[in-house]
Amino acid sequence: MSIDKNKEKLLHLFLDNELSQSQASKTRQMLAEDPALAEEYERLCLLRSALRGRVQAEVEQANFDGLWDRIRSGMHKSVPQPEPGFWERMRFRLSEYMALYKPLLASALAAALVAFALATPFFTVHDTQLSPPTISTAQAPAPVVEVVSYEVDSGVVVIDADPSKPLVIWHIDEQTLTDDAVVRPKQG
Repeated sequence: MSIDKNKEKLLHLFLDNELSQSQASKTRQMLAEDPALAEEYERLCLLRSALRGRVQAEVEQANFDGLWDRIRSGMHKSVPQPEPGFWERMRFRLSEYMALYKPLLASALAAALVAFALATPFFTVHDTQLSPPTISTAQAPAPVVEVVSYEVDSGVVVIDADPSKPLVIWHIDEQTLTDDAVVRPKQG
């Protein structure tokens, strides 16, 4: 007899009482409607009761007298351990040695950091303390720009050559020169 794997899983959950009430009522309805499913459920119930009876009989026959003595005697048996290697012995000795001096090393490191922080300003030399700053009275030379050529087919060219300001060359198109419009020159 073969039933669906999902139905078989559902039967096991129903048998273990792991379904919600609504799922359990749907499963009972399926068992009432499907004889093959009901037969599989009966087989699982018989198998479960047979296993439960067998386990119960084994538990009743078990002798727990002296169990603790057998466990204790097994605990005291010495199992030979392999000899640790050189590096394992060195690591163990070093960790034991450092465990004693960890607080001392930590406090020494903290004291060294505080001493360094306090001594740093005394050993640094600033150039401003040695000589006063010099102020240069010479002015930097103005950048020189040379315009080699500038060709215009139409419009107006205006060159603004004020010595205190940078040189500006304006190119004004004829299209922007109207009677009513504001003249907005193009810088070129």
